[in-house]
Amino acid sequence: MGCVQSSEAGTDNAVDLLAPKDNASASVRRRRIYNDQRQDIKILLLGAKDSGKSTILKQMKLMYWRDFTLDEREIYREIILANIIDSMKAVLDAIPGLNLQISPENQAHAIEILNTSSYLMPLSPWVSEAICVLSKDPMIKNESQLHDNASYYFESAERICSAKYLPTNQDILRSRVTTTGISKTSFTVERFILNVFDCGGSRSERRKWVHCFGDTDVIIFLASMSEYDQELLEDSNQFDIFAAKLLHSPLEDHFSKYKGGQDYDAACDYIQNSCADLHE
Repeated sequence: MGCVQSSEAGTDNAVDLLAPKDNASASVRRRRIYNDQRQDIKILLLGAKDSGKSTILKQMKLMYWRDFTLDEREIYREIILANIIDSMKAVLDAIPGLNLQISPENQAHAIEILNTSSYLMPLSPWVSEAICVLSKDPMIKNESQLHDNASYYFESAERICSAKYLPTNQDILRSRVTTTGISKTSFTVERFILNVFDCGGSRSERRKWVHCFGDTDVIIFLASMSEYDQELLEDSNQFDIFAAKLLHSPLEDHFSKYKGGQDYDAACDYIQNSCADLHE
């Protein structure tokens, strides 16, 4: 699911040979991790938005620390209810573009959901009913397979929308909330104290990663296996903007050596090669 970069385990001599001469302190820190004393280990979770960083952190907490408390489950309850509303909206928004439609008798429920804010909690009885009814619509069930975790939530709609709903561990692991900033979670595994830093993955958050690399022992970089046929929303927007701009602001007006006209691929190659030339 991701790539892990960590210190080399081995003898002291082997680590000394591998360590750069001007990085003696890092070499000492690597050796200390493997001694018999309790040591702090700094772990960075990195990756693009929706790559699964927060999910991995929740799994680590369950495996190595403790179960979710009642207060935490109450917090996740609102997050999951917001997730199921947002998932339903995403499916309903996608259906017209595919020249499909839901059952006529469910149109009123669809309008109810599209006009509902995912921030209004608790759910009103008619919103809960609309979610439960729509989740059984054949077209909704079919399209939900294309949206991450939507089918899971829709199959459990009646349980999730009930007044006494309390999230299970699986519900919580599948919940989504955008990470902003950098959060730190610490717990003990045998003789190690793991300090895990979950860093926001959206484009605006990635610039903050550089401030976290000092004294880092392990980097876990994650990429979502289920998104092999998708692109980041932020990247898509940038591509659309660039392609549209080529039509109205010719690249050759600003770069005299460019001869590719409005061809998108040629323009991308030219800019990429120009950056590479500057680097060299």
